[in-house]
Amino acid sequence: MVLKWSAHSANRRDFVQTIRDALAKHPGGTVDDDTLWRFLRSFVILHFDLGLETGSRDAGQVMDRIRAILPPTEHQAAGGIWDHLVAKAGDLIPVGGSASRASLVQQLNADGYPTGIAPTAWRDVAAQKCTGLAG
Repeated sequence: MVLKWSAHSANRRDFVQTIRDALAKHPGGTVDDDTLWRFLRSFVILHFDLGLETGSRDAGQVMDRIRAILPPTEHQAAGGIWDHLVAKAGDLIPVGGSASRASLVQQLNADGYPTGIAPTAWRDVAAQKCTGLAG
């Protein structure tokens, strides 16, 4: 969010000053250039192409991963599950909320979406147990 805001700022100086002012409100007071640089350089920027437009690289990969954990008869539900998760994130982000895997699965189940591991994955786990690879 901060990086999106910075990309659309009128100028870089205003953005840098806003960050400096925010840091100065915390213990330690004023922020010199070296401290500001060390703070900004600690950021790791991850770019995800999850836009709703067609052709999204990462959204396609997410859909494939969702399908991979669903039984073949439920593959068509992948789009609805993804839309549900995006909507849930949209609800949580503005309020600084969080969700666990368990709470997301519970909500998906309550809304009628399939969850769980595809039967083929269970066969793989059973095969690993037979060979002593799984705990």
